[in-house]
Order: sequence, then C-alpha cells, then structure tokens
Amino acid sequence: MTFTSRIRTYLLLTATVPPLILMAVIYYHGIGEMNRSDRVTAVENLRRLEMFNHTYLVSLNGLVEKAAESDAVRRASLRVRSGDTRRADLSAPLTGLDFWELTDSNMTVLASHHRPGLVGQHVQPNIDLLQANSRGFFETIEYDLSGAHTAFATLMPLEGGISLYTGAYLDTAYYGLVSELINAETRLVMADEAAPVYTGMNRKKVYDIDGELTGLIAGGDRSGFYLIAGFRPSGERPLFTSILRITGLVALAAVLVAILLGWYITGQAKKEVENLLSATARVAEGDFSTPVMAYEEGEFSQLADSFSEMMLRLRNVRQKLAVSEKIAAWQVMGRKVAHEIKNPLTPIAISADDLRRSYHERQPDFEQILLQTTSTITAEVRRLTQLLDQFVGFARMKPPAITESSIDKLLKDVTALYRREVDSERLILTNNSRRNQYRLDPDQIKQLLVNLIKNSLEAGEDVSVSVTIEDAPHGLRLLIEDNGPGFADEILDNRFEPYLSRKEKGSGLGLVISQRIVHDHGGTIELLNRPEGGAGVLILLPDNNG
Repeated sequence: MTFTSRIRTYLLLTATVPPLILMAVIYYHGIGEMNRSDRVTAVENLRRLEMFNHTYLVSLNGLVEKAAESDAVRRASLRVRSGDTRRADLSAPLTGLDFWELTDSNMTVLASHHRPGLVGQHVQPNIDLLQANSRGFFETIEYDLSGAHTAFATLMPLEGGISLYTGAYLDTAYYGLVSELINAETRLVMADEAAPVYTGMNRKKVYDIDGELTGLIAGGDRSGFYLIAGFRPSGERPLFTSILRITGLVALAAVLVAILLGWYITGQAKKEVENLLSATARVAEGDFSTPVMAYEEGEFSQLADSFSEMMLRLRNVRQKLAVSEKIAAWQVMGRKVAHEIKNPLTPIAISADDLRRSYHERQPDFEQILLQTTSTITAEVRRLTQLLDQFVGFARMKPPAITESSIDKLLKDVTALYRREVDSERLILTNNSRRNQYRLDPDQIKQLLVNLIKNSLEAGEDVSVSVTIEDAPHGLRLLIEDNGPGFADEILDNRFEPYLSRKEKGSGLGLVISQRIVHDHGGTIELLNRPEGGAGVLILLPDNNG
C-alpha cells in the first residue's frame, strides 16, 4: 500500500469510526434507558391497575350486598327455605351483575337467574381463592348458553344456610378500559392453551417475553385463564429514532466532507511527492541541472528549495570528485607505467654495460656479444614502444557512439574473427535475446567480447569458451564462461588494476579496457570463478545507456 493510500485509509477511518462509535453508544444507551423506563412504567401501570381493580371490586361488592337485600332475592330465598323451590323466582334484574344463583350448604344450585340447567347441580367455586382474597371475590370461568366467560365471582351467605353465588363477567368493555388505563394490548389465554412461560407469573412483576414487556393482569394458574398485558413501547421511541436518524445523516455528511477534503489534500500531497520522486529519479540518472519547483507555497515549497540546493551542492561535489578521481587514477596509472617502463630499461642498461666492458677488454668474441646485446636492446625497446602505444591508446579511448545496433550482426562479426574456433566448437556464441535492436556502441562491445574471448582462449590449449547474450529485467545480460583454470586470487583481489597480468607477454590492460567500455555504457562487470571450474565474466548493460 502506498503512502497516499495509507493516508487516505487513515482519514477514512478517522472520519467514520468516531461517528459510528458515537451512534452505537447513543443507540445502545438510549435503547437501554428506554427499556428501563418502559419497565418502570409497566410496573407503575400494574400498580395503577391494582388500585383500579380494588375500586372496581368495592363497587361490585356494593352491588352484591344490594342484591342480597333486594326483594327478589329475599322472596326467592324464603320460598327455597320453605321447600317451594319451583316458585323461587330470580328473574328480576339485578343491575351490574351478570349471573346469580341460590345454593345450599352443599353448593347445590336451588334457583338460578338465567342458567336453569344448573338447578339441582353442584357448583364448585374455588374456596381457596375466595378465602385468599380479602375482598371476597375470586377470578373464575363461568358458562351459560352463549359460552365461557371470565368473571369476578363471590359467595355471600344468606339466612337459613342459603348463599348467593353471583358476579360479573370480564367483558370487552372491561378489557378496553384496562388496555387504555395501562397502555397495553390485552389478550385472553385459556389455561389449556397457555404456554409454559405464563405458569407461576406474579401480578406485581413485569416479564420480558420474546422481546415484549408482559404482565399478568387477571387470572392465574388456578383461575383457568390468563389475562395477559403486552405493554406498548414508550412514546419517546419515535422521537429517539428520529434523533438517531438525524445524527446518522449528519455523521454521514461529515464523513463525506472529510473523505472529499482528505482526498483533495492527499491528492495535492501526492503531486508534490511525485514531483520530488521525479527529481530524485533525475538525480539518480545523473541530472543535477533541473531545479525542483513546488506546486504551492508551504512546507513542500521549502522542501523543494532545499532539494534544489542539495542538487547544486551534489553537482559541485561530483565535479570535484570527478577531478579528484581523474587525478588519482592518473597518479596510479603513472606509477604503473613507471614500474612497467623500468622492466625493459633494466636489461637495456645491463646490455649496454656488457657491450662497453667487452669493447674495453678487447674480448675475442666481441662481435658475438655485440649482436646479442644489440638484439636484446632492440627487443626491449620494441616492448617499451608497444607498452607506451597501448597506454596512449587507452588514454585516447573515445566515449561510446550509442546507436540502435543488431545483436545478431555483432555476433556474426565476432564469429568471422574466430571462424576456426567456432567451427571446432571451441567457441560457442548464443543469442537468446528477443530484441532485434539494442542501444550500444557495436565497435566497443565487439572489442569487449574479443578481449574477454582472447583472455579465455589463451588460458590453455584445451580451454573452450561460451558467450551467451540474453534479456535482463532492465537491460541486456552478457555471460562469458570458460573451463580453464579460472582467475588467480591476485586478479580477483585487485580486479581491474592496470598492468596486472600473469601472462608472459600480457600488458595487463585487457580487463581495464573492458571495464572502461562497460562503465561508459552505464553497466556493471563482475569477475568470478565457476563452482564447476573455470572463469566467468558477467556483464549487465542497462536500457537507459544513452
């Protein structure tokens, strides 16, 4: 990942993560607070319902007492006690009560208001519930011709061991009033249809069932039914949802603005960085003349000015180093030339001294000594002349004339020079490059190959040489290998020092000239000894070699 991509990623994370965390905190904290508020409200509503039921049962108890004292109940009770049950009439309406029967001490129905089928039957009110309820009412299920009804029922004793069994149905009006009072949806569940979660519910507690706050408002495990309330969410939830939605939109807008602003800033920074990278590449290629100009004022402008100043200093330092290197190189070369010149001068001086001494001593074989000494002097002078010619030739080497050249033609020219070695397969030339043309100086590269091939062939009569040219990732690769004795340690340690040769008639300039040619082409040259035996020279010529 690039530096610009990392900056943009960091900006994106910086712009998105805090709003997301804030929204998550607001959401979960708000939801939690509303859930707690809804639970507290539900508990308060259950308490309000308990107070309502208390008031309702008090009023219902008043109706029961009024019914017990009514003329219709008294007359019916009197006839029942006298044994005239057929004439016991409870048809007179008792306002506010839905059913009423007269029973004896065995709970046998003696007379009924609108359920004549119960006369002579036993009713079984839940005495435990009746005794447990301080108001004298219990919740039960009553039946008539229209079906089953949930009801508040009570058993009120009358004179003569007779009791009034009466109560009121919990009708839709009651359910609606309760739903409005406690802000809940009510639903009636019969005991034989109830889920296990309703068993053992406490009327004073609120339960979370399937994500809904639920409470028991009537009935129970022993009543035969459960009247369940599903409390509605707080009215603040839509407001909270709206606030959360607005916060999300504002956060999204902030994120978009941050992304666009970050994209613009990093784009400008990328232009400045690419400008500096381009300048760095030019410096790497040796161009110290082009100044760096920033697109805008500020830190990048100061950096560009500093870079331009550094380029100017590097150019001056490079020029000074180049002069120093040339002076040092020529000093080394001068010492080497002086050393090499001393070698032929010594035998010349010795031969001259022998000739003069023989002349003064009138040696009888003076003529033979004269011929030998003059021959020695002539050979050493010729050797000295050849040495100086090679040195002058090296010093006068021209820069390469880089042109689009054919690799195949270059190898054909080398083959023509070594036709006998190629035919005998002592020299193998291979071109694996896919390029038809390459930028180089064909004459200098041919001289380079000839020097290296000549060195390898002269390493021994049975030595064979291979030259392979192939494409490299960013240039051309030349590999010259032989199966000779390899380079001496002295050569590998000192590498391209002039006049360093182990051959009897070697000048020591072959590898130096080769290095000079490769260097002028902008490439690299490496000497090595092959693991399987023999010497190797690896040359890399770059694409951008002029």
